Amino acid sequence: QEAVGKNPRILKSDRHNDQFYEAMWQDLLSSGQWSGEIWNRRKDGSAYPEWLSISAIRNESGRITNFVSLFHDISEKKLQEEQLQFLAFHDPLTKLPNRKLLYDRAAVSLRNARRFNEKMALLYMDLDNFKNINDSYGHPFGDEFLIQVKDRIITVCRDSDTFARYGGDEFVIVLNNVHHKTEVFDFANRILDLFNTPISIMDEEVFTSVSIGLAIFPDDGEDLVTLEKHADMALYEAKRDGKRRSFHFQPSLKEKMLRKIRIENALRQDIRTFEAFEVVYQPKVDISRDNRIHSVEALLRWQMDGGPVSPMEFIPVAEETNLIVPIGEWLMEKAMADVRAIQASGWKDLSLSINLSARQFNDDNLFGAIEERIDSVGFQPDRLCFEITESIPMENTDQAIRIMDKLSAMGIRLSMDDFGTGYSSLSVLKGFPLNELKIDRSFVRDLPGNEEDAAICKSIVRMADALGFNVVAEGVETGEQLAFFRKIHCGLVQGYYFYKPMGADRLKQVLLGN
Repeated sequence: QEAVGKNPRILKSDRHNDQFYEAMWQDLLSSGQWSGEIWNRRKDGSAYPEWLSISAIRNESGRITNFVSLFHDISEKKLQEEQLQFLAFHDPLTKLPNRKLLYDRAAVSLRNARRFNEKMALLYMDLDNFKNINDSYGHPFGDEFLIQVKDRIITVCRDSDTFARYGGDEFVIVLNNVHHKTEVFDFANRILDLFNTPISIMDEEVFTSVSIGLAIFPDDGEDLVTLEKHADMALYEAKRDGKRRSFHFQPSLKEKMLRKIRIENALRQDIRTFEAFEVVYQPKVDISRDNRIHSVEALLRWQMDGGPVSPMEFIPVAEETNLIVPIGEWLMEKAMADVRAIQASGWKDLSLSINLSARQFNDDNLFGAIEERIDSVGFQPDRLCFEITESIPMENTDQAIRIMDKLSAMGIRLSMDDFGTGYSSLSVLKGFPLNELKIDRSFVRDLPGNEEDAAICKSIVRMADALGFNVVAEGVETGEQLAFFRKIHCGLVQGYYFYKPMGADRLKQVLLGN
């Protein structure tokens, strides 16, 4: 009733100008029809999009007498289109720009910085230990965690900057209008400071931190590809250097990364035959029994292009690429065979220690690999000891205890290497089925003059004695250090004072007194 007799322009919105309607009428009068998308009004005055079709009705003489229009509300369709358009350029979880939009905006930022002779920076960010949070609390918790991380970081970002989610727990910020690189460092520090307090989710308070890699135009690269690569290198270095920090790209990193790639490629080649690998042995000496060799620790050596590579350099690469698993299995078999041969020559009580990396310790095939090599060599499990660093069982204590219990049930002994450098508490330590603690060489180096180190070593020996563990002092190189450990009744020492690492043949000669 309200519409009868009225002109349809009562539904007209303010979204279109006069030229739009003039063009519509021109088409309608010339062709007798028009169709298209138009904004009109509802009864309550709100504007909405509709698809409108208008047809002219003519009488017998061809004169237009009426117009008939049909329209469909396409609000939902338009909303879906907008959502699809948004999702094409934004992360659905955090609603931040995604990688595609990031690259587009970063390219614009780079052009502007070049045009106005300014600096711009890329900050690559990665949450530290986010996988542990996801695994411990579940993915819904992890998703909410990422949203709250985004909410914190966005508080320090300016409207002119681009804050994007790169993927997973990685974020990127494009910092514009930078006049001096100290502005970038200050900005990175503000982000680090945001995580001095815990994040509260579902009645849980969880601490986190971020690592940040920085690359600045034009200092660290003149194009986006180079800046991105350099920021990523810097991020890797920040995480390798202890996490919870920012790292600015340095040219030396490029050579370092190339060296790492060369090492990885060479390792992959060499594990086909293992001819470039060698196992050497460093004795553990029982100073309570006339300096008798109690056991030996197997140490891995490797040559690349005919020259030795430090284990400190190639073992982290092997760890990161998971090549440490096949390398470790080869070392097990080689060391067991070497020591088994020495045992057969007369030293039947000689024990063997082998280091287990974090990757090996958590490998699903660990027990199968050990059993296979014990059986193939005919090695006695009670003459085998695996050394693990203090940090390994701290990552997942319950799982670590299950693995250690199973190794102990096989008759294998367990040693905690580098003890004192990690975060073991006495309550946790007593739950581990250990047989031995190794005092880290960092506490031995300045003995006996350093009173703090001396107190730590004495405490470790007393604690180990109370728990029924053997103690090995690593890195003993002087007579004064040896005298100190004799005095505090530390039974075993290892270091250059007695023996450097040696090959199996030389070890056999030493044991036979040659």
